[in-house]
Formats: sequence, structure tokens, C-alpha cells
Amino acid sequence: MSAKISLVARKGIRDNYNAKKDELVSRIKEYTGEDYEFIVSFEDLWQKVDQKDDHQTGYMGSMVFSAYEYLTYQIGEITQKGEDEMSKEFFNNVLPARKINVVVDDLERGYYATCRIKDGVLELVWKTGFFGSNTMDIARDLKKVLDTAYQEGNKGELPLAARQTFNEYFLAEKDKVEEEIAEELLGTKLELVVDPAEIWRVSVAEYDKLKKDDKSQIDLDSIAQRMGSGIMSYFKTFLAVIRTEFKQDDLMVEGFLDMLDKKQVVFQVVPHEKLVKRYNEGVYEDGAYVMRTEPRYWCTNTSDCAIQDCIQKNRFDESKCQEQIDALYACCAEFYRLKGRDARSVSCPKPNLLDLKIKQRKEERENGSGGGPSYREAKRR
Repeated sequence: MSAKISLVARKGIRDNYNAKKDELVSRIKEYTGEDYEFIVSFEDLWQKVDQKDDHQTGYMGSMVFSAYEYLTYQIGEITQKGEDEMSKEFFNNVLPARKINVVVDDLERGYYATCRIKDGVLELVWKTGFFGSNTMDIARDLKKVLDTAYQEGNKGELPLAARQTFNEYFLAEKDKVEEEIAEELLGTKLELVVDPAEIWRVSVAEYDKLKKDDKSQIDLDSIAQRMGSGIMSYFKTFLAVIRTEFKQDDLMVEGFLDMLDKKQVVFQVVPHEKLVKRYNEGVYEDGAYVMRTEPRYWCTNTSDCAIQDCIQKNRFDESKCQEQIDALYACCAEFYRLKGRDARSVSCPKPNLLDLKIKQRKEERENGSGGGPSYREAKRR
């Protein structure tokens, strides 16, 4: 016969969960536009907790409330507190049951608390034997969990992380970059054209072609997380190159524009066999200037190529290539932020050296000794 929940635990559930949960339910409705039900079974939890541990039993209500509270915070972050209609719709589509549970279950090594989606229900999960531990981690991976669940039924469709970063880092800056390009082209505006959904479809298809041991060649998570900033890095490199090469020379600008009937700059991610050069290439195609890369080289050497081209054409005088160097350092800072400081790229200085270089360049400009534009750190989320 199952043991009954102790009086102390029941009092904690009443005072610290039942009396307070409606506030969280209301906030989740505000953030999602839908009614979600908390379906935690304290009877089931009681069978999984250490009943000899006064902390686990006495604070059961508080622990469950905290789990729901951290989840509510994450939902607010994802939906921008209900202001992001696209994210709200995505969230609700992935969770058709509109129910949220708290359970104790066996988890993979290294996890004490996490979340998952099971049969359309969002579950907040503590590892068996660790009820109440690492509560702040219990919904930390919510966005990734939503994307994983979405991809199971919508393989190849653009994940939430990619949609959000595309809006935040590309669409939000697109008009400004187009204006800066127009300034370099003496008033002629070029349209920046990209299809993030096609980038994702190609990336997933190329990933699926790889053998198991080669899967690490394509980092789908990085492509999703950097969909917006990655795309924008290519267009900003294009801007840096025309600024350096054309210098607003009317004949140079005229010759370039004569080849662009569509007045477009296009960025594409293509299958491996369609990329002629390694890493990236730029071609004139169908009246547009088209920049291409493949999924394996996503965001690889976008700025580095521009730097080498600039330095060579200026007889290895780095002082004339400050903007390209700044762009590379900003890209590297973002790379280490996303991948961690143990990550490595042939294009980037090691993290400590990068920090030093960024600091030195800032100090040089503050002292008036730097010749290039002010360095701006990569935007942090």
C-alpha cells in the first residue's frame, strides 16, 4: 500500500503551492494567449521523493511552485511577455494538450533537472533521487526542447531559435545596412535577399546525407542559433568590401551596378557539390550579386576572407583594413559566446588573446591613435 503524504508536506502544498499557483497560470495565459493547466500529482511525487528527507518532504509545495515559476519566466522570455505573436503561436502549436506536469524520473547522466515534451504535455523533470535540486535548470533548455518536438513532426521547417534570431539580428538591421550600402553606391539602393527557411532545409538535407561519424561537420544548432547574425555577417562583409574597394568612386560604382539589373544582393546556403570555391563564393547571377556558402562552412571566414583580400590589395598595410579586422573580432567574440571559450576556429585568436586585442583596439581609439571605426562588440542576447 502506498504511503500517504505526511501532514507537514500537505500543509506545505496547501500554503506554498495551491495558494499561489493561480498567479503563474494567469501569467502564462498572458504570455501565450491560451489557458494552460498545471497537472502535477503530489501523490505520485510522494512515492518518488526521499520520505526520510525533511527538506524534500517539508518543502515539496515550494519546490514544485519554484519549478513552475522558473518555467513561467522562460515562457515570458521566449514570447517577450506575450508581445511576440510568432513565438506564441509556435509555443502553442507544439503543446496542443495545454498541460504542464512536474515529475520525478530517470534522466541521463549529468542532468538533475530538465524539461521535455511527451504526448503534447510539457513536463518539468527532476532526476530520481534529486528532487528539488538545480531547480533553476529545470526549464533552461525550453526553447531547444520546443524545437526538438516541433522538428519531429515538421522536419526541415524553420525552428523557433532560427526564426527569433532572424527577426532580431537580420530584419531589425536590414534597413540600416541597406542604407549604408546605398551611401557607398552613391545613392543606389540594393535589396538584401535571403530565404532562412531554404537555408534550414538545405542544411538539414546535407546533415542527413552525412555518415554517423561525420555528423559533427554540420552544426545545426549553431545554424539555428545564428540564423540572423550569421546571415547579417555576410552582408556586412559585402558592405566592408565595397567600402574598401570602391571608395565611392563613381566609375567603380557604375561598373558594378551595370551588372546588377535586379539591384539585389543575395545570400544562399547551397549543397556541397554546388559550391565551386571553398568556404564562400560570390558570383554575378541572373542580374544579382549572389554570395554562397555550404552548411559545413556556415559563418566560416566571412570576415577573414575580406581581411586577406584587403591586406593584399593594400600591400599588407593592416592600418588600411581596420573595419575588416573589427568585423572579424566581433564575429569571433560571438563565436566564443555561443560555443564556449574552449572552442577553436582557424580564423579566430584564442579567447584570451582576442580579449586583449579588443581591449587594445578600444584603448587606441579612445586615445586617438586608431585609424579605423570604433569597435562594437557583438550584440549580446
